[in-house]
Amino acid sequence: MNRVRLVVIDGYNMLWGSSRYRAHMDRDIESAREKLINDVAQWRRDDDDVYLVFDAGASPESTGEVQHVLGISVIYSPYGEEADATVESIVSGRRDQGFDIVVVTSDSQTQWVTLGRRVTRISAEQFGKEVAITQADVMGDQHQQHMASRIEDRIEPRVKDLLEQIFGRNKKTG
Repeated sequence: MNRVRLVVIDGYNMLWGSSRYRAHMDRDIESAREKLINDVAQWRRDDDDVYLVFDAGASPESTGEVQHVLGISVIYSPYGEEADATVESIVSGRRDQGFDIVVVTSDSQTQWVTLGRRVTRISAEQFGKEVAITQADVMGDQHQQHMASRIEDRIEPRVKDLLEQIFGRNKKTG
């Protein structure tokens, strides 16, 4: 059984720091955020507690309210607070609660503040690679499920041989 894992992702750092998302950021920031949310939702384990934090500290409308999207807690940092401070707050609040903690960032300031006892850091580029591997695994599983969904793949070989003899595809001579 897996231990509950707290994963905190520095959203914009991830989008700008990973080659997987950089081209999307150049075209459309909203679709880049949506792609990251969908990718993280697919990557996460069922028992993970995942926070995806975007910097909105310059926006007077931002309250820092948590939005639950596809099993992920998405937070736009509140007005006057940078995403780094929100990440630090989440990590420091959970550090002594027995979680395995993973922080995804390539930001050196956030790394220094969050690293320590029970915290593992993954760079944005490395996390992008992990997401790509997870997607490839899921696509492979879906392909195998599609192949297994064909009727001829689900029939017992003995019955399949009998049907082929009856309908003449595999006439046995003898």
